[in-house]
Amino acid sequence: MSLRVDTIPFWLKPFYLLWAYTTAAVSYGLIKLWRLTLRFKWENAEAMSISPNNIYCIWHQSLLMSFMLSFKNPPTRRDVWMNHPAWFMKPIHIILFWKGVKWLMLGSSGHGGRQAKADVEDFLRKGYSTCMAVDGPAGPPLVMKHGGMQMALETGVPIICLQFIPQRKPIILGFTWDKKVLPMLFTTVIVRVHGPYYVTKENYEEVARVVESNM
Repeated sequence: MSLRVDTIPFWLKPFYLLWAYTTAAVSYGLIKLWRLTLRFKWENAEAMSISPNNIYCIWHQSLLMSFMLSFKNPPTRRDVWMNHPAWFMKPIHIILFWKGVKWLMLGSSGHGGRQAKADVEDFLRKGYSTCMAVDGPAGPPLVMKHGGMQMALETGVPIICLQFIPQRKPIILGFTWDKKVLPMLFTTVIVRVHGPYYVTKENYEEVARVVESNM
């Protein structure tokens, strides 16, 4: 990766930031407008409050639907996220900050991910939550990588799986690698909460199978 969000040349930064904030504002505005037409119905939401903080796991294809939700459930939740550091991800980083993510650690598989994972784990031990698209950043889709499982094992923070179920046939964005799901306008999306799952060395493989089947 030749250019990261934190290595933009000084002379290019004003133009880069103008592009990033404009793109973020337009994208976030469209997301919020789309959200106004939808109803999200939670199932087993009380499971999110059993532990003071959680590692929320979703499939990458569900990111658009997750962006339509409030990250403040429960209201005391504080978030730290890992995110890909490539230059084109800046609008996503801005949207995450607007939605209330307090800290963003730049890294992903093969791009500083080990250090970013360690930094997220430090915040998890301090009571923060995180959310991970566990088949990201580039797939293969619907095949779980084990970063979230390892975080849960090393910090003792449980995993919560979020499963998104649109009640009408959704729009599938076939041009994206993960076939992102966009719910149809004026429909209900069920958000089914599974967990919490506490990971130990003894139950690691069993929990991994359960987590992968519940997103």
